[in-house]
Amino acid sequence: MLITLDGGRISIGAMALGLGQAAFDCALKYAAGHKEFGKPIAYQQGIGFKLADMATELEAARLMIYETSRLKDAGKPFSRQSAMCKLFASEVATRTAANAIGILGEVGISIGRYPAERVWRDVKLCEIGEGTSEIQRLVIARDLVKSVEKV
Repeated sequence: MLITLDGGRISIGAMALGLGQAAFDCALKYAAGHKEFGKPIAYQQGIGFKLADMATELEAARLMIYETSRLKDAGKPFSRQSAMCKLFASEVATRTAANAIGILGEVGISIGRYPAERVWRDVKLCEIGEGTSEIQRLVIARDLVKSVEKV
């Protein structure tokens, strides 16, 4: 049963990544097209930094998911890594969705106008499904301690 959970955590991480990417894409497109003072808001330092952080975290989550999937496919232990990628990807996606709404401003919470609002509602499930973030931290911590005890 635990092996099934470990595999499911990779899937939840991938789902979170897709949702986070959708929120990022929405925010980037909006920031590049919405102008204030004659320039796209993406050029404002506060917006640009948020976009850079969002892109960086999404890429890190993507690489964690790829590596965990590689371990699983190779038949190697991947329990800790699956908990890590699920934890990280789901929290990154939630942060990304919240930042996307912040970039869009009040139109970001308009139901149906931009996908960021829907993503923000949907992504919270990724922090809960296949074990909450707190459970993932518990799984990771226990595995870390076991790895030291073996030495």
